[in-house]
Amino acid sequence: MFHGELAKVHAELEPWEKQLIEHNGKLEVTSTKRKFLNKKHEVGRAAYDDAQKKMSDIQPVWRMGRIAAILSLEVEDQNASLDALHRVGSKLAMHVVASKPLFLSKDLVSSDAIEKEHEILKSQL
Repeated sequence: MFHGELAKVHAELEPWEKQLIEHNGKLEVTSTKRKFLNKKHEVGRAAYDDAQKKMSDIQPVWRMGRIAAILSLEVEDQNASLDALHRVGSKLAMHVVASKPLFLSKDLVSSDAIEKEHEILKSQL
């Protein structure tokens, strides 16, 4: 059952992910299927790792305005509860948005940013 639900969610989100890639993360989305996407939103930054083929979901972040996180979760247990996965994903999405990440993946981190972080760490020692 879980695997079927996972496939359904992925199939629903796959066109959005492909459009995000094609439009370099700038995409306006209108949907009535998901309660948090009932208005037009622009996605400012997005990343999708097509090689991993992970389940992706878009989660609203309560009381954070029009900010949302696109989150990929990989589950090994095919009998895992979809509700439990959704709860964990929602909490992770809230933390991602609240932390205001500068980069969407480690591959996008510039050498200047790494050097700056090294300098900060050195100054704290």
